[in-house]
Amino acid sequence: MMKCVICKKEFQNTEYSPFCSLRCKNIDLAHWFNGDYVIHEQNNEKKAGQDTETSLYNSLDCPDSSVGRAED
Repeated sequence: MMKCVICKKEFQNTEYSPFCSLRCKNIDLAHWFNGDYVIHEQNNEKKAGQDTETSLYNSLDCPDSSVGRAED
């Protein structure tokens, strides 16, 4: 069993993994479009060349019921 990264519901492996449904997959996509997720790139000069370290920070903490509503 897996847990959906959006709603935390347990589910069997689906075509939408790591999401339980198309709805949760679309909610995640909407977060990317809204700028809720940020990718930070840092250049480190530890070796002879430059290394690029990419990290994903998810600071989103909203209940599932508030997601997907249009704001007027």
